[in-house]
Formats: sequence, structure tokens, C-alpha cells
Amino acid sequence: MIKKALARARLTPLQMKVFDATNAEPWGPHGTVLSELARSTNTASERDDILALLSQRLSEERPEQWRCVYKALTCAEFLVANGSEAVVLALRSLAFLHRLDRLSSFHFKEPDGTDQGINVRHKSKALSALLQDSVRTEEIRAKAAANRNKYAGVSSFDMRRQQPLPTVAATPQQPQPSRDDESIRDTAWQQPEAPAVQPKFRVQFNNRCG
Repeated sequence: MIKKALARARLTPLQMKVFDATNAEPWGPHGTVLSELARSTNTASERDDILALLSQRLSEERPEQWRCVYKALTCAEFLVANGSEAVVLALRSLAFLHRLDRLSSFHFKEPDGTDQGINVRHKSKALSALLQDSVRTEEIRAKAAANRNKYAGVSSFDMRRQQPLPTVAATPQQPQPSRDDESIRDTAWQQPEAPAVQPKFRVQFNNRCG
């Protein structure tokens, strides 16, 4: 724990975001953090900091930390689509592609036999294929840029306001019973309660790593 705390203390605020985005928690990196990292790749020094930490995560030699490796691949994949042209060129370097090639044979199984290495293997192979396909890379980047421009400056509240309101059928007016009728209970004058809204939960990874 002390060693981990000292390592975090030496990180810059941006590096800390990369560190937290690729941590061992059982959920994926937040979209807001990924977008901030993508914007930061337009600055050379910040781009180098991001790539250095991602490379460190991808070089993890302890298989039980498969989730940290998987998250680093997820970050790199997001940067390919949303980062600067310079970061795409850096990710296409022979050193990075070699690292992906090594991960294509990554193996780790839980004590119950669950193969967690398959997640890393599939993700690394997919990312490697994408980086080596310039046409597909440009298509993905163009689509991502179009989505960013479409929703730029639009808050989630504004997006909800743009949605059409549901049509509610008119209910025929019913004659109200007389209060003199003792057979009518007070509950007959109450409106039915709206059904409870079921909360949405984020999809989480299956297991934790150290």
C-alpha cells in the first residue's frame, strides 16, 4: 500500500486520471475522463504522459491484473477514435503494436476456471487490426468527430427537451359521486400512484484484480 501511495504521489494530475481510468475497480473508465484524455493528446507533453502510463499498464506482467490491462486497451481504443492524429501515429508504432501482439496470447483463469484472459486477447487483437487498417481508422474517426459536433454544447437537459412528449389519451369526465353517499370511501377520491421507476445500473466487470 505504501509503495502504491508513493507511486501515485509522483503522478501529475493528468497522469492520475490515466492511472484511475485503468485501475482495478470492477467498472470501466468514465466517458468524461476518456474525453478529457482525448483532448489532452493535442499537447505533446500531455500526450507523452498518457502514452507512457498506458504502455506501463499494457506491460503488466501479473496476469491477475488483467482488468488493468483491459482498461488500458479500452483507453487506447478510445484515443484512436477521438484523440489527435499524433496519438494515432504513436499508437501505430512498432513498439506499441509489438506490445499488442504479446497480449494476444494473454492468459489468466480464476480459481473457478473462468477464463478472464480471453477479454484481453480479443481486445488486443481488435485494436491491433484497427491500427493497421488506415481506411477503417479514418472511418471511425470521422464518425466520432460527427458525433462530437452533433452534441457539442448540448446538455443532457437540452437533449431531453428535444424529445417529443408522449401522447396521452383523453379520459372521459366521470360524474363525481355525492359526498352524501356513505358508501363512498375517502380513497375513491385519490389519484393512483405512479409506478416506481426502476433504477439503472452500470454494467460492471466480473472480477477484481489486485
